[in-house]
Amino acid sequence: MVANRNLILQDKASCLPAFLLNPPPNSFIVDACSAPGMKTSHLAALMHNTGEIFAFDRANDRVETMKEMLSYGGVKNTRVFNEDFLRVDTGSKQYAKVEYALVDPPCSGSGIVKRMDEWIGGGVDEYRLSKLANLQAMLVKHAMSLPSLKRVVYSTCSVHETENELVVAEVLKDVSHFRVVEGVLPQWKERGRDTYEFGRHCLRADPSKTATNGFFVAVFERVEGEEEEKSAKKGKKKGAKRLIEEESEEVEEEVEQKKMKTDDGEKKKKKKKGKKERQNTLSDRMRDSQESGKDGHTDMDQMKN
Repeated sequence: MVANRNLILQDKASCLPAFLLNPPPNSFIVDACSAPGMKTSHLAALMHNTGEIFAFDRANDRVETMKEMLSYGGVKNTRVFNEDFLRVDTGSKQYAKVEYALVDPPCSGSGIVKRMDEWIGGGVDEYRLSKLANLQAMLVKHAMSLPSLKRVVYSTCSVHETENELVVAEVLKDVSHFRVVEGVLPQWKERGRDTYEFGRHCLRADPSKTATNGFFVAVFERVEGEEEEKSAKKGKKKGAKRLIEEESEEVEEEVEQKKMKTDDGEKKKKKKKGKKERQNTLSDRMRDSQESGKDGHTDMDQMKN
């Protein structure tokens, strides 16, 4: 069955994202970084091939592999886009019904058992991790801009805090209308770092404890009701504050322009006054010179006489 692709095998930890997203039949879903399609096919199975999945990936070769896999798996509810999800217009009408999103972005892959170098103390490229974390946070936040989104799952096959809890913290810092879902899969013992307030609500997988690859999962849900109103008011206050600051800047600019005009006027007046004074001084000198000249001629005349 596996050889014929009637059955698709995944690591147990890799099954968590789709399972925790838990979309009901006939849902509309975005799979932001979907290739090679393992989790996409899992989502299709959970929905019994109903609804619609918008599957995005920018890598041409991986997209072709995904199309082949989905075809062999009998997946019929998925539209595949060879496109960078960050460039997708989430406000487009075709995504207006999307209520669920899965973001399983590019990561270091440090949790995959066959890459044991990082598990046994191999070198870690911190610069690369920070670049990956920045991309990961951007992808989650972009997914959260889908207007009807209710639930989003973020997952990595990384063991690094930089790509996991730190990304969640970054998202929560910038997005007020989503929060981490509490009490997710309580029977799963391995949780996120307890140095974060939300840590215990995230899931981690560890080869030595869960018999899986290293993995991380966080589930976000949209804030509703009174808290959503508070978030909206908070956003309005921020917007009003920005507007006030902009207006203040405009006023300051006008005052500065007026001040410059006044200064220019004063300078012109001073310049004009100075010119007049110089002209008066010059006239006085010329008059004095003429009078001196007259006196000189008189004296010469007297000497001649």
